[in-house]
Amino acid sequence: MIESAEEIAVIILAAGASKRLGQPKQLLTFRGITLIEHAVKTAFSSGCKKLFVVTGAAHFSVAKVLANYPLTIIENPDWEEGIASSIRAGVEAAKKNSAIKGALIMLCDQPLITPQHLENLIITFIANGLVTPVCTSYNHEPGVPALFPATMFAGLLTLRGDEGAKKVLKENQSVQTLSFEEAAIDVDTAEDYQTLLKRLNLGI
Repeated sequence: MIESAEEIAVIILAAGASKRLGQPKQLLTFRGITLIEHAVKTAFSSGCKKLFVVTGAAHFSVAKVLANYPLTIIENPDWEEGIASSIRAGVEAAKKNSAIKGALIMLCDQPLITPQHLENLIITFIANGLVTPVCTSYNHEPGVPALFPATMFAGLLTLRGDEGAKKVLKENQSVQTLSFEEAAIDVDTAEDYQTLLKRLNLGI
């Protein structure tokens, strides 16, 4: 648990329609709870206390599941534009609090992300003076979860359409990466979900 994590907002992106899956991925069961709850619990377990969950296509269902968690739900009316609109919605909410020095952007469908990995991102961010972006590296690419300093919020707000955080990371020469190959495991299709469940049953 890191006390300085109080200066960091976590933005969990959970607004998509999961068209390839055919049902809201946010509500799939993983280790006895929904994927969105798992992401929320992972974030809280890292020591972060300010959580924003950006909803969209399945807003009412996701909001109902998260009703008893101490977090802020942001309904993104522009979710059909693409992931950029959800990033903007989350960052806009976070930047209203001047005490927030950074935003940790997460997806709701990377279930193998651990609290320890998030904590390592935060530790590195703090060690670098809260001014250098720190991201997860997998498949030889920078990606999320990624922690952005407040000085980069303006850049995140320029994203449009399907432009994600990776675009901003690739344009920044000072970004620091922490390898975590399990971040490559996500859930976009029914096959992905079955592969995840099989992996879980096998204990790997």
